[in-house]
Amino acid sequence: MALQLRSLSYALGAEVRDVDISQPLSESAFGEIHRAFLDHGILLFRGRRLLREQHIEFSRRFGALD
Repeated sequence: MALQLRSLSYALGAEVRDVDISQPLSESAFGEIHRAFLDHGILLFRGRRLLREQHIEFSRRFGALD
């Protein structure tokens, strides 16, 4: 999967396009998202409606939650 990103500013943030994070992601797809997070610091996923459980499941892939 080739992740489509649009920078939000010169220094920080990117919009991730054409990825539905409400659905299960393969390890390689999540790896691309994780790399983008490390590169940009903030990721924006527009137009996605997530249930609380889906948000938690996606977020846990980044590490332990508080």
